[in-house]
Amino acid sequence: MDKQKERKKLTELIVDAIRSYRDTLCFGSRANGKTLDISSHIADHLLADGWIRPPCKVGQTVWFIRNKTEIIATCVEKIILKHGGLYIKLSHNSLYETTCRSIGKTVFLSREDAEKALETLNQPCTNLAPTDTPTDTPTDTPTEKALKGVE
Repeated sequence: MDKQKERKKLTELIVDAIRSYRDTLCFGSRANGKTLDISSHIADHLLADGWIRPPCKVGQTVWFIRNKTEIIATCVEKIILKHGGLYIKLSHNSLYETTCRSIGKTVFLSREDAEKALETLNQPCTNLAPTDTPTDTPTDTPTEKALKGVE
């Protein structure tokens, strides 16, 4: 699809979302007991139509590492578009939203990836640089020398 057709399709989609939003307000409908704001409504339309492609889907099983010790399997409960980016809400902890940038760091799309990451987290660090030790000790101030009895 060329740029003009894409722009026209996107514009039509946004206009449809605004009309749908207006109709929702006119009939007093609520989503889960909350009034929808227009940006969320448009974001939902963009997600549903494939203009925004999240890295996972609602209902998909994902794995996350908790406390650097265990892997928890859970389900994506919701995908949220905010000013700060795309977030997912997991059913295991539905009070907390995590950014999609966490995928591959603490949230994983396969158990194997989560296991590899956990192994990496628990490996001792072997490539640490030796601590720098000063070659000469700092000299004492005159007051410190006097307290030690050194002239």
